[in-house]
Amino acid sequence: MACHSAESTCDAAAGAGIIPWHVDFDRIEEDAFLRVAVLTGQPRTVSLEGARILAAELRDAVARRHALAVDRVGHWKKCCFDLDALLPVPGEILRLGPDHPDTRAW
Repeated sequence: MACHSAESTCDAAAGAGIIPWHVDFDRIEEDAFLRVAVLTGQPRTVSLEGARILAAELRDAVARRHALAVDRVGHWKKCCFDLDALLPVPGEILRLGPDHPDTRAW
C-alpha cells in the first residue's frame, strides 16, 4: 500500500523494525557453556576449556550481530510500519528485556 497523500505519516511509521533490547551477553555465554559442558546421558566430546572457548565465541558473535542491528535504529527505514519508531520503548523497559513482567505490562 503506497502512501501518496499521507507521506509524512508513512515516514513517521517507517523504521528499522528493531527494538534495541538490552542483551545479557554474560548470561548467553554461561548458558552456552553449560549446554555444551553438561550433556546428560552422552559422553562429552568437547573439553571444558573447549566449551568455554566456544561459548565466548558465540557471545562475541551475538554481540556483533546485536550491535549491527541496534546501529540501524533511527537510521534505517526498511520496515514501513515500525511500532518502535512511532512509540519507542522507554530505556528503563529496554534494560529489563523482553521477557520481564514489567515489560509485558508496558
